[in-house]
Amino acid sequence: MSEAPFERFIQLVEFDQATNRLVEEAQTLEKKIEHNRDNSIKIKNDLLAAEERARNARLFVKEKESHMEILGDKQQQKEKQLEKVTSTREYSSLTHEIEALKKAQHVFEPELIAAWNELEKENMSLKALQMHSTHQLADLATALEKDQIYLVEVHASISRRDSDRSSFIPEVPPDLLEKYKGLQTRLTNPIVPVKKGACSICGHIMPPQHLNRIHLHVLEQCKNCFRFLYDRRGA
Repeated sequence: MSEAPFERFIQLVEFDQATNRLVEEAQTLEKKIEHNRDNSIKIKNDLLAAEERARNARLFVKEKESHMEILGDKQQQKEKQLEKVTSTREYSSLTHEIEALKKAQHVFEPELIAAWNELEKENMSLKALQMHSTHQLADLATALEKDQIYLVEVHASISRRDSDRSSFIPEVPPDLLEKYKGLQTRLTNPIVPVKKGACSICGHIMPPQHLNRIHLHVLEQCKNCFRFLYDRRGA
């Protein structure tokens, strides 16, 4: 085979390899963007959950405070009634009721304090999470914007290369193109350079006779990864 057509074929192969690297870069970017979006959603959901816990803690405190206020109001009412009683029996009855209400408040007080403590803990946790989330979301938004802009550029480069690829076709022998097309359906980068006498992908060492044929512009198949090898220096 003459040197010029084979050289053009190798240029096409290397052109496609560069395009494949861009495609892989685009796929990596897409995964990164999706991962960062998922992280943003998780952070927002965690924040909403923390806000809900704080809201429930406030409602719980209000419920406990309301119960304590009811007990206090009842005690005050009984104490006012106590000022107006005229009989010993009624006085004794009200006194017992007041003592019972005081005891109920005393017994209930730890529950109210526990509710206050829980509310304080949830508020502090929410405040810390809000501060941390603000920075995280800002960083993720910056990264997302940067990656999305770059992804558009990469896709544009891939589109341009798809168009430019056609310039190689007329100068490449049809039999090589047909073989190459068939190989592309089975492998990514099916034709790769030999390096230091071995396949540049899997490192399988090629027999000397195969290396001699590769130097003569004959594609030899790697027995390990089944890709075809060429010698760039000989092309």
